Amino acid sequence: MLCWPRDCCLRLFINVYSQSDPRLLLSMGDLELCILPKIRTMFGELFSLKDAVWNLTEEKTKERTAQAFLRVSDDGIQQFNNGIRQVLISSGSITLSKIVNKWTNALIGLMTYDREAVIHTNELLDPLVKDENKSRPVLRSA
Repeated sequence: MLCWPRDCCLRLFINVYSQSDPRLLLSMGDLELCILPKIRTMFGELFSLKDAVWNLTEEKTKERTAQAFLRVSDDGIQQFNNGIRQVLISSGSITLSKIVNKWTNALIGLMTYDREAVIHTNELLDPLVKDENKSRPVLRSA
């Protein structure tokens, strides 16, 4: 179990429960976690079976009590874009191997902690493809 400092515990959760939005939001680093309790789902609403969805179960009864939906936060997306932008800006004054190393480190940094959430965050997939297309001419000319 994770232990958070006392001053950070209350800032992690945002309860946005209402009739139209029965979720709990949790933000950790550049990940967002949306918890949807079974009790708060609409009648007949089924649980999702996607990869970036975790089923939360009660330990004793093994009953599925909620689902947690993962995604990369907007801040995480912006940090990745800024890192790639810095690689592209500095590409004129550094060697090819340094460009490749910086690009690889940016991808590894993103995928190491957020690999399951990256695949299902559509807002991040488009910039990933765009950044790769921007870096190809830089790598060819270096």
